[in-house]
Amino acid sequence: MKKLYFGGNLKMYKTVRETAEYLKDLAEITKDMDREGMELFIISSYK
Repeated sequence: MKKLYFGGNLKMYKTVRETAEYLKDLAEITKDMDREGMELFIISSYK
């Protein structure tokens, strides 16, 4: 079975606290998604 890769980046210039809140919210809103056929990922900023 093929996996669906679904991701995003953090080039939104968020603070550390804002980034942590964003990732917490993202985890919450995607908790009901079936992880068997998909891979979720975030690409962090490089600084």
